[in-house]
Amino acid sequence: MKAINAGLLLWLYSFGAAAADTLKPYNFMYTMPLVTPGNHPVYQLPLPKEVYRGIQARDAGDLRIFNADGTIVPYALRKPQTKRYTKIKTVSLPVFPIVRKPGRRAGDLTLFFHRNNRGTLAWINSSKHERTGNHNAAMYVIDASRLRRPARLLQIDWSNNDQAQVFDIIVEYSNDLKTWRHAGRDSLARLSHKGHRLVRNRLYLPGYKAKYFRLRWPEGQPAIHIVSVNAQVVNHYQSTNTKRYWHEVKMRRVQPPVAAQQQKAYVYFKADLGTLAPVDTLQLQLPDDNMALSATVLFPRSAWSLIRNHKKIEQQTKLEQLWQGSLYRIRSARLTLSNRDIKFRPTVTRQLYLRVPSDQLPPGLSTLTVKASWIAQHLLFIAQGRKPYTLAYGSPQIQHAKFDFDSLNKLIESVHGKKLVPGTASYQAAVRNTKYKPVAKKPAQTDTGRKRNWLLWTILASAVLLLGLMAYGVSKQLGSMQKDDKQADDRSE
Repeated sequence: MKAINAGLLLWLYSFGAAAADTLKPYNFMYTMPLVTPGNHPVYQLPLPKEVYRGIQARDAGDLRIFNADGTIVPYALRKPQTKRYTKIKTVSLPVFPIVRKPGRRAGDLTLFFHRNNRGTLAWINSSKHERTGNHNAAMYVIDASRLRRPARLLQIDWSNNDQAQVFDIIVEYSNDLKTWRHAGRDSLARLSHKGHRLVRNRLYLPGYKAKYFRLRWPEGQPAIHIVSVNAQVVNHYQSTNTKRYWHEVKMRRVQPPVAAQQQKAYVYFKADLGTLAPVDTLQLQLPDDNMALSATVLFPRSAWSLIRNHKKIEQQTKLEQLWQGSLYRIRSARLTLSNRDIKFRPTVTRQLYLRVPSDQLPPGLSTLTVKASWIAQHLLFIAQGRKPYTLAYGSPQIQHAKFDFDSLNKLIESVHGKKLVPGTASYQAAVRNTKYKPVAKKPAQTDTGRKRNWLLWTILASAVLLLGLMAYGVSKQLGSMQKDDKQADDRSE
């Protein structure tokens, strides 16, 4: 523990510029007490929803954590880590042997089958009158229609009693039991000799999503008596150990923004989110049944550009597209169908626009309800100083204080062979700061100040150039003196 504390102190020293900040809790609009149980060197918690509503900076840089002595402690915001994992599930599949009369070829068989309303086979045979049995089986049909994901392999169990059993199996797949396509060719084997045993009972599939599989073998090969077939299905999952927030707002019809006034064939809706969160999902349901719209989600983005014949730089706002697709709500007597959640890249913005063609919009529709969602970032901080700790946020003139926890973890792991395991912190209700005193804004630079700066830079550049010329002259003079001395030495000899 002392080794870890020593590493922390070393890293805290590198953070001295940020820690020595003169900011105080009264420089922020809101404060939030933090609860830190135990005695951990580092704590973490999902950034509360209230903080996203109160911050003023797009990068959430206007927040700090103070200890009981009023000192700022190092902190960082980390994106939630998504864990991906897989699970293998074994599913037993129905097997239907296709029998044939002696003397008939497998390719001459005509299949009779019956499927229920879900597409699952109820029975299948090569004749309306022949009994189904394994002894005269020419092939097997496997019903995989209930699998939601492609089968990775088929595990076969058979009942042949021969000691040396090797079968060449041809695998085919179909979705209608009429057209069959080649999926591969593999071998099944069950061998034993002097107490040793070799079993190969798996047929690997190339990942086809098919409803039915057919197993057959070349003409002249003894039939295999299959007892059961199990399919292995690989399911992929991902989990994010954090919170997802939802925030409901109204989208109201507005006049086209300045950046889109030339597009008169569209109607615009605007939503003021009231938060600076990395929104990545929208739930937008149409208000009326049997309604469909082509829609585009946009957000305003500011950019600096040259205007007025490239003589002046000004900040302009443009609408950038986040998503484009269809919104619908279809209702019948039995079911209701509506569009899924709108997903796009995480975007930090206070405003969102919805653009709809004017000829598709029903008359009188002026308001839409939308739910914006985002995944909470993780707030990590070092438990420096005395408890309790307070989170302060909301100040337009405060910049982000960066701190790299990942580098700190790598440093401690490389030096001490340990990792920092954060403890779990929680928060209490936010309190509005009645003694809020904003940080003074730096005055804008006037034309006189700009001219003064250019003059100082010109003088500095001139001085550097003068020093360079002087150094060149001195070096040239020294070179000529050394040459004269060498000639004098040559004469004396």
